[in-house]
Amino acid sequence: MFLEDDKKGYFALTVFGCIYVIAAAVVYVAWGIGQVFNTASVADFFGYATLFIAVICVAVAGLAITANREGSYGIFLFPAWVAGITNLTIIFSALFKYIFASEEWRFWPFVEEMFILIIGAGLFLGSYDLARTKG
Repeated sequence: MFLEDDKKGYFALTVFGCIYVIAAAVVYVAWGIGQVFNTASVADFFGYATLFIAVICVAVAGLAITANREGSYGIFLFPAWVAGITNLTIIFSALFKYIFASEEWRFWPFVEEMFILIIGAGLFLGSYDLARTKG
């Protein structure tokens, strides 16, 4: 059976973990861009947040199980770079909104955008540090 073989099973877990990282990046970008350009409602904001947290937890769990088994956390460089690139996408979108599109500045949408950026920065720094120190 496929999952009875340790190497194939952990390889499959790594592949699915990476797929979930990509899915989390899609949710994160949709959440951030939706907030930057559409100023999503509170329900949309928390809905995206809940979906993102669920997907990223599955991704990190899959990658952590494999990394713990293999003894190398270098696989966490992949989510680090994905988080960094998606965070830059949202930063450039916010810059475009406030500088080039001349949107009026409002406090709460700005706070929500910064909250999203802080989450992305934390994921990047945490994943990168984990990969470098234990990788």
